[in-house]
Amino acid sequence: MGQKVGNRRSLCDAFALSSVISLALAVPLMAAYALFALGIALIYRASRVLNLAHGVMAMLPAYVVVELRSRGLPMLLALIAGVVSGALLGAGVEMLFVRRLRRISETAQTVGTVAVFGLVVSLSAKMFGTAPIRPPGTRLSPSADRASTTASSC
Repeated sequence: MGQKVGNRRSLCDAFALSSVISLALAVPLMAAYALFALGIALIYRASRVLNLAHGVMAMLPAYVVVELRSRGLPMLLALIAGVVSGALLGAGVEMLFVRRLRRISETAQTVGTVAVFGLVVSLSAKMFGTAPIRPPGTRLSPSADRASTTASSC
């Protein structure tokens, strides 16, 4: 009986540690969501255009970084290439869609960003495929997997 209680306590301790680690690892993701929200609000306040392609303008550079890393490029160069690809995409959307549709209406500009969304998503699916991609070096440790599967016994 005493050993059973000890095992249960160690499982609960492992679950608590796993929960704290998961929360700590979620902070950067929450910061990224906050930056995306601020970016959308800033773009709207500055130009009165609801940019619905905002997410794909972050997705494509991320795919570029992962692709370049998988081909052996150092992380710093891959990050620089990703930032440059994002800047070029943003400038292209501004020049080809938003600026040309400005004299028509704000709604036309928003519809233009929806077109960019569809175009970038379809081109990304064609270039990179639709299977999930895990960047190199992001595998979970087996102990983290075990802690999450035994959490229900606490």
